[in-house]
Amino acid sequence: MFGLVKLANIIEKHASILDVQPNICTRVISPLSGCTRCIDQCPANSIHITNKEIEISDCIECGICTTVCPTGALTWNKPSLQQLYEQIQHAAKKQQATYIHCSKVLFPRKTANHMEVPCLGAIPWELWLSILRHNEKLQVFVHEDDCKNCDFATGCHVWQEGVALAENAVNKKLQIVDELTTVKQAAPYDIDRRQFFYSVFQGIKATNRTAVKEWLQVGRSQGPLDKHSREQDEPSLLYQIEEAKEIFVEKMVGDTFQAPLKKRQILLQELQQNRSLRERLMINIPVINEECNVCGACSILCPTNALIQEENKLKVKPLQCVDCKLCEEICWEKHIKIMNLPLTKNDELLVHHS
Repeated sequence: MFGLVKLANIIEKHASILDVQPNICTRVISPLSGCTRCIDQCPANSIHITNKEIEISDCIECGICTTVCPTGALTWNKPSLQQLYEQIQHAAKKQQATYIHCSKVLFPRKTANHMEVPCLGAIPWELWLSILRHNEKLQVFVHEDDCKNCDFATGCHVWQEGVALAENAVNKKLQIVDELTTVKQAAPYDIDRRQFFYSVFQGIKATNRTAVKEWLQVGRSQGPLDKHSREQDEPSLLYQIEEAKEIFVEKMVGDTFQAPLKKRQILLQELQQNRSLRERLMINIPVINEECNVCGACSILCPTNALIQEENKLKVKPLQCVDCKLCEEICWEKHIKIMNLPLTKNDELLVHHS
């Protein structure tokens, strides 16, 4: 009975607007973490972090915290990043003039193709990057005073900073307008309705799959204690257990599971498709000096597995680093420094200790 209650709680969590995973929050992982990004940008001061939990109270549902959270401990579900990404891809394929706007702006919804988000600050810079590369007909609809007079005031700086970062990466400018220059009748209602119900149905299935997998702890984001204990287990036995769980999930939900899209995945897709972008992009990655004794603390605590210890060497995977700075903050000997460097290749950086 307890297992069913736990499953019900997990389903409820994933069906909610804001999904919280404290086990990959750097502040929960270590008291040495100085990350306060979500707290600093929350316009309602609704976020409080203890040594074990991320507590949300009186949330005003702007989604800004999910954009600034580096590790994905906070993710937005309505619309999810996956839904937004697919909508943008769909509009790009049809070569339709499309507007994206926040929920606060007065938009003539029946006269043009559009996408609505709670706040433009809920859109991560990686998605702005994808928009600039693939959808030249997408425009941001916003009035100059909209952000200044909004309850989601911090979102203005967040989305403008994200757009600037994306524009610098691809050397293109996003179209920002305050009136409809291209007006086109929206698609007929029956098509919209069919797409809407399909999206809802897919969302329900995805929520159930995610919930069942979390209930069984399949492929979930591991906290430092999980990683440490699993390193001591027999790999072959772990593989068999994980495989059995995956089969059970497929039987429960009847579909092949697809993990929710994450910000980092969008960036990786863009880098794989564009060599010049890889050569031009500067990212923050950990640089480890030669005096490192490979104690393993950073690799155990890293929430994204960007640092991996193998016997007497430490691997750094630049593309998995999300610049949470936890490794730099927890290194007692101060042998790790986060630096902004060009991403010229995808090779792993190695630190050896003899």
